[in-house]
Amino acid sequence: MVSTLHQVHLKRMINCDLKAENIVFKDADPHSEEIKIIDFGMADFLGVGPTLDLVSVYLCTQVTKAPDSPDMKPSGYIQGNRKTYASDMYSIGATMIHLVLRNYYELKNNKNLIERGFAEDESNEWITEGLLNAYLSEEEMLGKEGLDLILKITEPDVTKRWCAKEALLHPYFN
Repeated sequence: MVSTLHQVHLKRMINCDLKAENIVFKDADPHSEEIKIIDFGMADFLGVGPTLDLVSVYLCTQVTKAPDSPDMKPSGYIQGNRKTYASDMYSIGATMIHLVLRNYYELKNNKNLIERGFAEDESNEWITEGLLNAYLSEEEMLGKEGLDLILKITEPDVTKRWCAKEALLHPYFN
């Protein structure tokens, strides 16, 4: 997924709607090495202009949306954040967690602790679960290196969140 996303970013595109439904295996083979990203209906082309020209309106599926716009303040929005390539990286991290948990919770990285919210609950309350980090770090899930990667690509601050190129160098992919 990360390698494919890196290729998309090299073309100066942001998908803006990364989720499990928009990631497919070549020939529908889950053991295939080739993964494709589909549905670029909400994608943006960043071009080569200065970063100040980045689009600030960030539309995305809520449960994989990065905390990169003011409407995500309850999820850890940091003043000055805006939609960037890092927004897609956050969505990839959330998608990886969704695939492991086999559930579609809204997630956030709160000081390196993955938390989940109730999608059906209107209260905007989050469940802090240290157990979720422990579960994700189990070898049959993501492992310790996998959890470390997830924490780096779901960092709430876009200036600290890893890009696809950095993520591909993580020991998790060795």
